[in-house]
Formats: sequence, C-alpha cells, structure tokens
Amino acid sequence: MKKIILIICCFTLTAAVGLAADYHLVQTYIVDADATTNRVSRAVYVLVPPDSSTRAVVFRTFDSKEMEARLISLPHGSVVHYDADGFMPPTESAKLEALKTSCEKKGIGFIVSNVN
Repeated sequence: MKKIILIICCFTLTAAVGLAADYHLVQTYIVDADATTNRVSRAVYVLVPPDSSTRAVVFRTFDSKEMEARLISLPHGSVVHYDADGFMPPTESAKLEALKTSCEKKGIGFIVSNVN
C-alpha cells in the first residue's frame, strides 16, 4: 500500500511540475484619441502565456483584483516575469511587492526586469 501511495505522489508531482511554465507580464501602452483628437497613451499590462494555444490577457490597472486572481491561479511552480517598459513611469514598488508576495504565497515566482 505504501508503494502505491508513493507512486501516486510521484506521478502527481511530475504532473504539477510539467504544468509549471514561464509567463510574461508586459507593461505597454495603448495609443488612443480623445474627443479633441489629441493622442493619449494609456498604460496596460498584458499577461502573455508560454504557449500559443492560450490567449493573452490585458489589464488596465496594475493592482487590479482580476490581475491578482489570474496570477495566483497559475500552476504551482510557474514563474511570472514582469517586463517593465523603461520609457514609461515605473510601477510603484509597494504594488510590485504586494503582487510578488501574493504570487509567492501560492508557489509562483515573480521576477522583475526592465525592458526598453
């Protein structure tokens, strides 16, 4: 019986590790026009999955509950790479730390990198 339980645990662990992947949370912007036809840039955050079979998800605000819920629902062992845009105002460090803490509580890595 112990051998069967050990084998089941090994298969479960292998399956969980197999589902873990690297995701990218990319800070970018949308260029839009307002009523006076002036161009307005708005920051958005795009969660890019590791495979092409899943669609990217776009968030309007960095600290939204929807973003947090989506990130903590990723498979255990996954890693989220936050790719900030060096030409845009930086995200507040308190918001980054809060999201990083939420991810780490669920066993998801969160790495911050600057991209220009």
